[in-house]
Amino acid sequence: MNEEDRIQSSIVKFFRKAYAGKCAAVANGGWRNQLEALKLKMTGVDAGHPDLVFWCPHGAFLMEVKTPTGTLSKIQKEYIADLRDMGYPVAVVHSLEEAQAAMKVWAFQPKQPRARTEAERRTWL
Repeated sequence: MNEEDRIQSSIVKFFRKAYAGKCAAVANGGWRNQLEALKLKMTGVDAGHPDLVFWCPHGAFLMEVKTPTGTLSKIQKEYIADLRDMGYPVAVVHSLEEAQAAMKVWAFQPKQPRARTEAERRTWL
């Protein structure tokens, strides 16, 4: 795992532990052979799409993850601007702490414990 992957992994882990909703990574980046790249493009993978999508009870939120010294490419800047023009909130973050700050601004709802069934309450599992 490279540094960006480690930051993204920590963000996903934090979100899944702390907040209600779903988090999904977008299969962009990395090296692909020509056939695989064509297949991904034909099936909807879009260059420049932010790395993470958060599906929460009050909407969808997107996040581009960079290393502390990482910068956006031209196509990423354009893609993010287009998403923001459509009203989607997009954050560009360089650390778990920046991602946590964005989640706070976006008012993500804390995860609530799942109600256990009667059968679950009667067992130790």
